[in-house]
Amino acid sequence: MSSFHFFLIMLINLAWGFNFLAAKTAMDYFPPFLVLLLRFSLLAIILLPFLKIPKDKILPVTILSFTSGMLYFSLNFLGLDLAGELTSPAITSQLFIPFGVILAFFILKEKVNFITWIAISIAFLGVMILGFDDTVFDNLMSLILITISAVPMAVTTILMRKLEGVNTFQIQAWTGFIAIIPYAFLTTLFEYDQLLLIINSPTEPIVSIIYSVIAASLIGHGLLYYLLKKYTVSIVNPMLLLTPIFASIFGIIFRGDVITWFLVIGAILTLTGVAIISYGSRIDNKS
Repeated sequence: MSSFHFFLIMLINLAWGFNFLAAKTAMDYFPPFLVLLLRFSLLAIILLPFLKIPKDKILPVTILSFTSGMLYFSLNFLGLDLAGELTSPAITSQLFIPFGVILAFFILKEKVNFITWIAISIAFLGVMILGFDDTVFDNLMSLILITISAVPMAVTTILMRKLEGVNTFQIQAWTGFIAIIPYAFLTTLFEYDQLLLIINSPTEPIVSIIYSVIAASLIGHGLLYYLLKKYTVSIVNPMLLLTPIFASIFGIIFRGDVITWFLVIGAILTLTGVAIISYGSRIDNKS
C-alpha cells in the first residue's frame, strides 16, 4: 500500500472514530430517532443526484438499505445513547466481522477454519469482559443492543459482496430516502418536543449531525469505496481496527471517559480476534 493510500486509511479511522463522539454529542441533546431522522434527511438531500439506479438493482439495494439504515443504525444508536462511555460501543461495533463469518458459514456454506473459530471465540470473550467494567455493567443494555446491531451490519456486508453495478453514494442515497419515513414514524411515536428541540438547539448537536453526514458518511465511505477498488477487503479491514482506538481516545479527551483494565483487556481480546479473522481471510484468499 502506498503512503498516500495509508494516509487515506488513517483519515477514515479518524473520521469514523470521531463520529462516535459526534453521535454521542448529538444524542446528549436530541433523542436517538430524531438524530437519525435529521442525519438521513440531510444525507438524502445531498445525495439526491445519486438516487437513480438500474431497475434490477432496486430490490437488493432496498433490502440492503433496510438492514443497514433501519436495523443496524436504530439498534446501534439506541445502544450508544445508553452507553456511559465510548470505548465499549466502539469496540463492540466491530463484532459485525465475526458475525459475518458465522452467517457466511451457516447461510452461504462457506468454509471456516479452526483458527477462525478460535478468533471468533476470542472476540466474543473480549465483549463479555467489557461487561464487567462498572460503567458498562451499569448500562448493560447498551452493550446488548450494540452487539445485536452487529448482526444486521454483518448481513449488510454479505449483501454488498453480492451487489454489483451500484456505487457507495447510490447506496447511501437510497438508504437515506428509505430511512426518512420510518424514523419520522418512530420519533413521533416514542419521542416528543422534536420541533422545540430543533428550534432551541445549541450549536454542538447540529454540527455533530452535519459532521456525521459529511465526514463519516460521504468522505469516510467515499474513501473506503475508492480504496476497495484498489485493495481487497482482507487488506483494508484490519487497518480499520484503529477506529475504535481513536473513538476511545476522543472519549477520554472530550468526555472524560475513564479507561479501566476490564475495558483494556476486553478491547485487546476483541480487536485481536477480529484482526485474526480479517488476516485469516487474507490468507484464505491467497491459498
